[in-house]
Amino acid sequence: MREKFAQKYPNLVTCSKPTSLSARNRRTQALAWKKLYLPESVLVQDGFIFLGYDSLEDLCERAGGFNRARDANEFEAKLILILDAVGKRKILRSVIHILP
Repeated sequence: MREKFAQKYPNLVTCSKPTSLSARNRRTQALAWKKLYLPESVLVQDGFIFLGYDSLEDLCERAGGFNRARDANEFEAKLILILDAVGKRKILRSVIHILP
């Protein structure tokens, strides 16, 4: 029965309700990945796992669709320093306006 159902509905992908901030972040990334790589798929409740369907996050993980944390390269590090300096100036300016 499972095989017949899967043959009739091959584009189903399960997803459960995210229960934490990190799970919601992963869901957001996985949905963006799905839009690009599995646009024909249909999201269904996580009970469909028992019929052999994969979860959205599992498919995204196996395909390497999640962002990976990494160190900034040289160019990015320079941009971070610039942003930091700009932010400190704005904070300094706002503090100066508050002082008598």
